[in-house]
Amino acid sequence: DARIHPARLEYYKMAILGFPTTGFEPREFISVLRGRSCRNRGASLLLLVPEGEEHQYASFVGKGVNMVLRSNAPVDLLEAEIARLTQVAPRVQGKFMIRVRREQDRKQTLFLCQTQNISLKGVFIATTMKLPVDSPVSFEFPLPDNRTVIRGDGLVGRHSMKGREDEGMALQFDDFRGTGREDLQRFLDGIARPASPGSPPRDRT
Repeated sequence: DARIHPARLEYYKMAILGFPTTGFEPREFISVLRGRSCRNRGASLLLLVPEGEEHQYASFVGKGVNMVLRSNAPVDLLEAEIARLTQVAPRVQGKFMIRVRREQDRKQTLFLCQTQNISLKGVFIATTMKLPVDSPVSFEFPLPDNRTVIRGDGLVGRHSMKGREDEGMALQFDDFRGTGREDLQRFLDGIARPASPGSPPRDRT
């Protein structure tokens, strides 16, 4: 769509969009920004909406939108949220099993791998199987408490760098099912040991 075509073309780590706006709905912009052809599909998205209407847009959070703020929010609050959303997500060591599935042309590829490190934005998995970069996938993994299962959709962000890390690939998280994002955040907040600096997958934002 020519009205929001720049969302596909320019490189950026974050998009701030004011609503309501003339011409298109949030779903249209989200579908472009998170579409396979958009090089910035991992960018953070902040919606600014009229005061009192935040609840109308809250359902988009976790489904392509990272945060909703009222358009007249204090500047310091806006700056704090921008800083929070644009910083690289910290990664922690976490080795547990993850199920990854890819569907293409009515064929399904399903495999079970071990995670190496994980953040709120993605995970690096050890595997000799290499799906093409930008391949859409669904994922499912239980947290170590064995009671919480994280499910969602993402894409293959990159393959491992030969000689610098274990063989595998990095997956970028796009959407979570239910309270998956909040559950994963709580898990990450409870881990103090960071991932070693030589092995974390790189953000593609």
